[in-house]
Amino acid sequence: MLKFIKTCFITVILIITSFLGCSSEEASSSQEKSKPEFLVLSKKAVEIGKFKTQPVRQGKIREMVQLQGSIRANKNNVTSVVTKVSGHVLKIHKQLGEKVKKNDALMELNSKEMGEAQLEYINLYQKKSFAWNRLKMEKKLYKKKISSRLAYLQEKEKFDKDSIALSMASQKLKLLGATSKGITNLPSRDKEKLTVYILRAPVGGKIIEKNISRGEMVKSDRPVFVLANLNSVWLDIKVPVQYLDNIKPGEEVNVFSGKLKKNIAGKIKYVSPTADEKTRSALVRVLMPNKKGIWRPGLCAMAEFVVNKKEVKLMVPKTALFQMTNKTSVFVETKERHYKLKTVITGEADDNSVEITHGLKPGEKVVINNVVALKSD
Repeated sequence: MLKFIKTCFITVILIITSFLGCSSEEASSSQEKSKPEFLVLSKKAVEIGKFKTQPVRQGKIREMVQLQGSIRANKNNVTSVVTKVSGHVLKIHKQLGEKVKKNDALMELNSKEMGEAQLEYINLYQKKSFAWNRLKMEKKLYKKKISSRLAYLQEKEKFDKDSIALSMASQKLKLLGATSKGITNLPSRDKEKLTVYILRAPVGGKIIEKNISRGEMVKSDRPVFVLANLNSVWLDIKVPVQYLDNIKPGEEVNVFSGKLKKNIAGKIKYVSPTADEKTRSALVRVLMPNKKGIWRPGLCAMAEFVVNKKEVKLMVPKTALFQMTNKTSVFVETKERHYKLKTVITGEADDNSVEITHGLKPGEKVVINNVVALKSD
């Protein structure tokens, strides 16, 4: 009888043990599926992870709108190059699309007007030289008392008049585009080339318009080249009137292009005080840096404007959020190297921040980087 009781007791123990083993395996499996609510990391793990935290705080969520615009040359850096004289085109040195430096020769004209102006300067130069020689000779005679003081003063007056006339002729040539060096060398220049007028670039830039051809007759004051410095460009956008109250000159906007796969920070330079009656929109102009020449005039681009700012009681950076078992969650640092998993409910959001409507308190420190690393621990 005693032997039978022992046998039954051992059997019961084995059955209980087997049930407990199954329960332990299920619990272990359940733990693998769900992450612990608290994490305690070693100092080395924190150093490797380089985790950063930020307090939960109140702030403003920005409402953004994206609008398309057209890229244009910055008119403040556009120069129309005109001829100061009339004539026939002899040579064209620069072509459409070429970069030029200040004082580079753009083209040459055969100009009667330039020929006459340069010949006038040469004649006056020679006349002044003659008057100078006469004045020196008269001065010597006057000192030797061979000539009168009146004769000396008359020669000096003639020299002064010729000097003034030569100076005026020089200024005339400069107004026509001649350089100081070119004017100085005129007396020794071949007279057959006096009618050649060289049009030079007044500034450096790229030729974006060319309105002449070889052999063509060009009249004075006609724009023949247009130069543009494209180191900066404009983005002109038609903005609906409902957004205009929140768009101010001086504000930065994000400009991007899907085709170019580029984005850049621009600055609002102009908001039109008038609106188009048909489209109910106004011109907003954004200045964009363009040193690499990527943003070409004529292309389209998108600009992102802040059109409203909503005050919220609690907000965190977007980088703090992650999904855990289909729930939006964050890690809160409770003390050094101790992190607690919290489920949150979000509200409004912009590109950088998210409103928190439930789950966090003001001042709590949330992890804002490498949350994936914490999630996997």
